[in-house]
Amino acid sequence: MILITTKRGADQKTQFNLNVYGGFQELWRKPEFLNRDQYLLLFKDAFAEDFFGEPAEEISDNEILNFYYGGLPYPENTDTDWVDEVTRKGPIQNYELSARGGNDKTQFYISGNYFDQKGVLINSRFQRISSRFNLDHYINDKFSISLNSGITRSTQNRVSSDNTLYSPFSNALAASPLWPVYESDGSYTRPQFFYTNPVAEGTENDDENQSIRVFANVLGSYEILDGLSINVRGGGDMLYFHERSYIPTVTQEVYLLPKEAQEPLQPLMSTNGWSKDFWITKRSSTTSISLM
Repeated sequence: MILITTKRGADQKTQFNLNVYGGFQELWRKPEFLNRDQYLLLFKDAFAEDFFGEPAEEISDNEILNFYYGGLPYPENTDTDWVDEVTRKGPIQNYELSARGGNDKTQFYISGNYFDQKGVLINSRFQRISSRFNLDHYINDKFSISLNSGITRSTQNRVSSDNTLYSPFSNALAASPLWPVYESDGSYTRPQFFYTNPVAEGTENDDENQSIRVFANVLGSYEILDGLSINVRGGGDMLYFHERSYIPTVTQEVYLLPKEAQEPLQPLMSTNGWSKDFWITKRSSTTSISLM
């Protein structure tokens, strides 16, 4: 059996505790892909006999590039590792400061926490700020009240269209190493006919979720007889969430249309919502004694 208990105060001088930890997360095993020379050789092998009528070794790089792409205006040493471009070593950090103390009548526990985790994909991130306050007060030998409360604010930056063919990682698997990330004017390249720029997918899409949760519950306990008490519990739990989502033209199939015909595939969308729960319960508890 696993027993989960909530941190509470104690009859002692106030004690402070600081807990800090950090680390990194990264791809456990990075997939390896063809570099520029290997990629071009594969192209030559694929088209040598049917379209050139000569061995792949006799086809120059410019010939295959002109044949397949109509030429490329990029330096001959361009060799982009797209998986490297869309992944990173994501740092994780956590800070928690708490205090607990009290006397024989009143004990308290209070804490504050900040957690920040950046994902291995660019632009993915989760942040959380939270606080807890627990209070126990004994009015007399028979009557006591307890308070448990907390507030949490979370922000999640999601990679738009993750787990689809238009995510940064899946596009990186299909992108050609012959393209750089950016054009000379700073705009994004399109490193494959049917896929968007993986870096653009990761940095230009906007998909943010925020939530604020506030909860509190109060317990009143009165001991009628030795081993017999009445407990009355009431509380509330409120959740507010906000979602913002935007997909610009630079990351979608309208890339193939003339600029004057381009419009955002999905305009800026904002969603808000509330969830509220309140309750009051009453329960009698007894202590059973077995005589052998």
